[in-house]
Amino acid sequence: MWEKTTILTVLATLSATAMVAWPSEASAPPPAPSSRQGTRAREDTTPHRVALELAAPIAVPPERIAQVEALRAAARDPLRFAVDPATRALVEPALRSIGRGPDRADWAGGAVLDAYERVLDGRSELAIAAREPSRDERARGLGELRLGELVVALAVHRENPLRSIPSRQLRELVRGKLGDWRELGVTHAGLGRIKLFVPPPGPVADLYARAFVAGDRFGGADDSGPDDAARLRAVAGDVNAIAVVSVAAALDADVRLLPIDGEVPSLAAARCGRYPFTSPIMLAYKDGNDARVRAFLLELRGAKAQRVLAGAICLD
Repeated sequence: MWEKTTILTVLATLSATAMVAWPSEASAPPPAPSSRQGTRAREDTTPHRVALELAAPIAVPPERIAQVEALRAAARDPLRFAVDPATRALVEPALRSIGRGPDRADWAGGAVLDAYERVLDGRSELAIAAREPSRDERARGLGELRLGELVVALAVHRENPLRSIPSRQLRELVRGKLGDWRELGVTHAGLGRIKLFVPPPGPVADLYARAFVAGDRFGGADDSGPDDAARLRAVAGDVNAIAVVSVAAALDADVRLLPIDGEVPSLAAARCGRYPFTSPIMLAYKDGNDARVRAFLLELRGAKAQRVLAGAICLD
């Protein structure tokens, strides 16, 4: 796999080619003497220049310069993306931030199983999906890069006294089968009927449900906030509310993420298997040496795209 090595090499080359020899520094001459000063004073104020010895500019091999220029040119070339509908809402803002949104590139939707197939048969150069490639897809030459993890969690009001929910009751909760907080063992004054907020019906809701309660869908919700931010606002303003959200989206929200079986939702807990409610977000490609693909990966690893992407998923 060339990604990490190539990206570091190119970034180093970019830094090297940007270096220039700075002009020799010289001490600024002092103010000219006034007319009341004598000849001796004028002689004493003669500026003394200091000669600085500069290091020779770093020599960059011509082939490296050519490589950088090729990547810069490739970054302007169009790419065809196969983005499965479930991950589109998660990655589209980041792709738009680097000029790779649907209005500036050839995007192809389709089922999650079709996104990788589009790359393998040449209909697209890149695919983004919420699953790892299969052994057969890898054997057919599909390369992969893990962008991060969608870690799904339950968010509650900061004053909600519930400290954890057992996983055996999780399915009942997100299916709308639990109607009152007392069914979760909470008898605190001010708490009554549970208000459940989940993603609206569609591919994103299916992805969240697949990570949370495999083989099932959400049901019996009071509302389906259009996005994580809307559901988090609903929870922050209502002690009876509970919402299904992404951990990444909740990091700066005025809510509390509810532990499941005593485990606090986090990327670290998901990576070591203690918190299983997660789904990988993968980028796949066929030709890792394609200059357009390499240029795109550099853009995607840039600060701008990473900052936007970090609001949706936990980055690797």
